[in-house]
Amino acid sequence: MCGILVYKYKGNNFYIQKRGQDYTNKVSSHGFTFIHNLLHITGQFTPQPYEEDNIVCLYNGEIYNHKFVESDGENLIPLYKKYGVDFPKHLDGEWAIALYDFNKGLAIFATDLFATKPLWRKGLECASYASGVGGRKIPANTIEIVYFDGTERTKTICDWDLNQYKTSFDDWIKAFEKAVRKRATAGCFLGVSSGYDSGAIACELLKQKKDFKAYIIHARENSNVLNE
Repeated sequence: MCGILVYKYKGNNFYIQKRGQDYTNKVSSHGFTFIHNLLHITGQFTPQPYEEDNIVCLYNGEIYNHKFVESDGENLIPLYKKYGVDFPKHLDGEWAIALYDFNKGLAIFATDLFATKPLWRKGLECASYASGVGGRKIPANTIEIVYFDGTERTKTICDWDLNQYKTSFDDWIKAFEKAVRKRATAGCFLGVSSGYDSGAIACELLKQKKDFKAYIIHARENSNVLNE
């Protein structure tokens, strides 16, 4: 979880900063202010934004299907150069992305298939929370292309085939194992409650022999379940 904010005249980073308290970086470029609040979990300590050839990019999330040297976000600008505005269609993960191409005069705002990372937009400005710049929340599975002349386009990342579904418990287990495997890294942490979700993830991490830390806030949790 990190927090991003881009504004031209005025933005509010007070609440967004609490999403990433390891480091806050502020960069001014082409009349815009780019702020990234880093929560350092994956890869090396890498402040954002990413900048290359008059392209500036801020990103919040995790990307699983592209190798990286320092940070998974280092893939974003190269993928944009290769695929253009459709580059989010080549990402597997959870993310909110704001990319500005000052050569072509456009900005791209994208959320993953389920909008697991929040992104709000007002014109060419954006933020992780509405308090940052106002506007509206970008829906899931969406790419919004905004040109500096004010014109806009919207694209869908994935066309869902709603006829697909799991036909057996074993089939579901295989999908669950794969989902945990691609997300788990050595030394990761997990907040454990007395519910099913975190318990199932903890059991699968143990099954896959992943080194992880578990944290519990013992309030109204069921002690018997936690002990199990």
